[in-house]
Amino acid sequence: MKQIRPNKNIPFYSAPEFVKEALRTYGPPALVGERNFTDGLVRVRSLLFPSTADYENWLSNPVTTTNVKERFKYNERNGIVETHQVFEIDGLDLIGIPS
Repeated sequence: MKQIRPNKNIPFYSAPEFVKEALRTYGPPALVGERNFTDGLVRVRSLLFPSTADYENWLSNPVTTTNVKERFKYNERNGIVETHQVFEIDGLDLIGIPS
């Protein structure tokens, strides 16, 4: 996910703590990364899931769905542009369980 805000006076969306806690109970990603670029105007967040099914389960749960809708509304009100890119990496083993 890439977010671009119009200026540093507008904070990026931050989910309430109770939402973050609930999301952790729904099979969270195995790895989360976040970096800021362009003097803090651009934020890139990466979520790596063990499998496509894990991603789909996480994305379809009601807490994630509600949080995404709230973030989109916040971004629209504040002029933040958000884009997504989803891809699979063949052979990536995040959890080390033999098949």
